[in-house]
Amino acid sequence: MTLAVDHALEAARRTEPDRSGPDGAGPAVSNDDLERAVQAAPPGSTLRLRGVWSRSTPLVVDRPLTMVFESGSSITMTRDVTAIEVLTGSVAVIGARLVGAGAAASGLGRGVHVRGTAEEPLEDVHVVDCVVRDFSYDALQFEHVRDFVVARNTVTDLGYAGIMLLSSTDGQVVDNEVRDVHQPDGYVNSYGVIVSRDDRRDLSAAPRSARVRVERNRISGVRRWEGIDTHSGDDVTICDNTVRDCRVGIAVVPSKDPGDRSYRIGSHRAVIARNRIERNEVLPPGSGIVVRGAGSRLGDDLDRTDAVVTGNVVIGHGGGPREAGILAYFTRGLTLSDNHLDRCERAAISLYHSNDAAIVTRNSVSGLGRSEPAQMTVAIEAPSAGTSAQVLATRVRPATDGTLCSVGLVCGTGSTVTALANDWSGAARPVGGGGTIDRCSDG
Repeated sequence: MTLAVDHALEAARRTEPDRSGPDGAGPAVSNDDLERAVQAAPPGSTLRLRGVWSRSTPLVVDRPLTMVFESGSSITMTRDVTAIEVLTGSVAVIGARLVGAGAAASGLGRGVHVRGTAEEPLEDVHVVDCVVRDFSYDALQFEHVRDFVVARNTVTDLGYAGIMLLSSTDGQVVDNEVRDVHQPDGYVNSYGVIVSRDDRRDLSAAPRSARVRVERNRISGVRRWEGIDTHSGDDVTICDNTVRDCRVGIAVVPSKDPGDRSYRIGSHRAVIARNRIERNEVLPPGSGIVVRGAGSRLGDDLDRTDAVVTGNVVIGHGGGPREAGILAYFTRGLTLSDNHLDRCERAAISLYHSNDAAIVTRNSVSGLGRSEPAQMTVAIEAPSAGTSAQVLATRVRPATDGTLCSVGLVCGTGSTVTALANDWSGAARPVGGGGTIDRCSDG
């Protein structure tokens, strides 16, 4: 991954040879008319930009080009519109400083908007080392793009999303920092990084995003919704990220059918690994990790999601009756392994309903808390019908003050759990519920 990003940066930073000398780099452009500079640049060349620009219309890039913004250069938008619009492939935007017209209200302001189509996706687009802030919609948006790199950018104070991918494939979102996505009135949700598709269109026009790595990013302050999300992604890997003070940490969820607006298009082959997800601020209830497939009612067997969730640390999430450190429903073949859940509220792991053949193994739980004084706390639950699971080698520890959780494992009526070699010493009761628990030899 690092080699791929560094190779992209090396290629993007090359400058065109100065025609006046054999070895030197050409002078940086310092021109009030950025369009003139872009249009004058030969396709495939490197354009070095030096200046401070105030603009009311997007800068359109319609030819293969590497744009390198020199130190201190910036574009500030005076209207709620896109700053840089990319309409072709083989484009790199390096080191841009982009300032929008503000994120206090919903709007259409974007920092960099890369626009391909399902019929003609763009290829080989890199946005690297940029600082983007104060846009009403998002900082970086890629639509129908293949073979892309979004790396080492800092994006702050956005309305809807930090980094947004729609129907984009074979790309990397690595080493970025996203802070403070505000979700003003007019938006029903918000995201730090979202890997998705346009759910107003069917799969032929808006296919899944696929083969995307979201790695080593730092996301904070998406206080009303989700830090990292994939809707209907295929082979999306979310690993080694830090997600802090978001209502929900990481979500793998379906998208809606464009006709009846029901959740029908699930995610597949997701990997959520080695992330640190924590809440220190007081926020509304929300899960640390959510894995959900298609369906809306108990027992729906539509496009169920499969995922591996391993090696994550989840701190302080949960709270409400439907939230937990890790929450799963409408899944098949889900694996939850080697996760540590600390100081979560109400439930550490909830197999809420309709999870077929789940494996929950080698997870550890400590310090479960209550959001309400009389609330029952449970380390692992399958509270409703329709779940079959194996719960193996779980370790439950008391809180630092010695408080025990109410129950180690709860299996509801209509579900079946095989429990083996678990340590429930941090629970007042090892098991409970009216479902079927097989081979229970736990302490």
